[in-house]
Amino acid sequence: MASRIELEASYHLGENYEDILEKIKEQNFKLVEDSVEEDTYFTDKNLEFVKSRTCLRTRKTNEDFLELTYKPKTDNSTEKYGKKVYAIVSNMTIAIERRDFIRRIECFVCNQQEAGILFSEDYEEMSAEELSKVLPERIKSAKIPKMVVTMGGEGAVYADQNGECGVYPALKVDVVDTTGAGDAFFSGVCIGLTYGKTLREACAIGTRLASTVICTSENICPRFMPEEFGITR
Repeated sequence: MASRIELEASYHLGENYEDILEKIKEQNFKLVEDSVEEDTYFTDKNLEFVKSRTCLRTRKTNEDFLELTYKPKTDNSTEKYGKKVYAIVSNMTIAIERRDFIRRIECFVCNQQEAGILFSEDYEEMSAEELSKVLPERIKSAKIPKMVVTMGGEGAVYADQNGECGVYPALKVDVVDTTGAGDAFFSGVCIGLTYGKTLREACAIGTRLASTVICTSENICPRFMPEEFGITR
């Protein structure tokens, strides 16, 4: 079975949340990032790296309420329980600081812009074919076992340490709403790799799931049977 990192617990706080922010700052936390959406990240002060660190995110939902998201310390499930861990980006600042952790996961999935941030390069104008020539060398030097970069209508670029690399094309569908497509793609890749598919085959499953999400307004995948993806239980 696969494991996914970073469990979150969210709390919606009412009035007087400024007092709560002050109390957070008084504790053993430091400010990591302020974003344009007024997200604020705090993390343990005394840890040199991000191993097993506790994170807090505060975000204003309106003028009267504050959302507090708590990410507890995480252990290394890969080594402790012998489980494969798959990662998708939730915050690139944390992902960049956790490069040592990314090396221990089974597969890292992100989009084109996030890949550029991770490797300190600009991939915005690259085609999928161009990126497929760059990605194998980047993951080799970064020691990332497997990586998939989603590129919207151009499909997904994939590469691993064993030399498997390429582009899996996007399916042509009538796009209604892209909400949830990234999560659906990630889920498909995880399912495929968990059941022994190659990286390309896993991308095929992810692409099919994502395509079913974007052509409806429901933002959820229809229920497929495992046999439809060549998966036997």
